[in-house]
Amino acid sequence: MGVGIFAARKIALLNSINNLELMMTQLSSRQMQLSQQCMDISMKQNNLQLNMSQGVTVQQNGNMWGAAAQGAGMLGNALGGSQYGQLMGSVAAGGMAIASLFAGGSGSSSGTDPNAALKANQVQLDNQLLQLQQQEKRLELTMKQLETQLNMKNQELQSVEKGEEAAIKRSAPKYGE
Repeated sequence: MGVGIFAARKIALLNSINNLELMMTQLSSRQMQLSQQCMDISMKQNNLQLNMSQGVTVQQNGNMWGAAAQGAGMLGNALGGSQYGQLMGSVAAGGMAIASLFAGGSGSSSGTDPNAALKANQVQLDNQLLQLQQQEKRLELTMKQLETQLNMKNQELQSVEKGEEAAIKRSAPKYGE
């Protein structure tokens, strides 16, 4: 009768071990997905940083073109109606149009941050990354708990297998005694 009890416990432990291993595999897969999402968000953050640095450069270029256009316009006004003055007035008008394009249509630096939308996206990405990192930490903790349970089940399985072997030896008929 002892062999049957050991065999039943062994089957229950094997099922439990298989379930734990399946859960660990699923969590490992989820952990890889989270890591990939973190890398994707990091790439987006890098692109935003690059766009923000380029945005400042674009604004600076717009300011430079605006200043040059204003200088050309003043020179054109000073020269009056001469051909050179008219040419400088045309240069000023073109420069102001270019400055307007660089400054996002305003034609001048209004003091607003051209990167406000990019910074808002950056904050959103930072929050998403933080949430994903917290999920990863929770997964790691769960994985450690499952590993602990799995180790305990494996130790119990070894103990049950030894007990089963001993029960089989005890129940085996003894010939020649």
